[in-house]
Amino acid sequence: MRHERTGKLQVLLVEDDDIDATAFERALQRAQFDVDLVWCSSAEQALRVLTGKEEPTLAKPFLVLLDLNMPGMGGHGFLEALRAEEELRSTVVFVLSTSSAERDIEAAYRYQVAGYFVKDIDSGRNRQVVEALRAYSEACWLPGDG
Repeated sequence: MRHERTGKLQVLLVEDDDIDATAFERALQRAQFDVDLVWCSSAEQALRVLTGKEEPTLAKPFLVLLDLNMPGMGGHGFLEALRAEEELRSTVVFVLSTSSAERDIEAAYRYQVAGYFVKDIDSGRNRQVVEALRAYSEACWLPGDG
């Protein structure tokens, strides 16, 4: 039985590359996956948004799509900080990274990410990620869905 969400799903995209962020936004549009996309260009900015210290604020349900390789605080630092915050520990995070290194994958899963996607120059990869997020959000209850 499919559940009905009480509000529109929000996706926080944490991505420092404008081209990658735009490509993901276009993939959402092409797939007609109607979400509220909030884009942060740094992990520090994303943490400020998640803790309500910077606009826009996010309402549940939401999930995070995180790049690992960013200047300043990288994705692993973001995950560590996120899991250290009591109110944010249950945040659903998917990684979307250029790294296919086993050490990065293992480290991400130690912080309980829901999935790890490797970026590819193949334009079909973003479509696959969007479809996976759609299936996940339709099948799973997220914090704030009740």
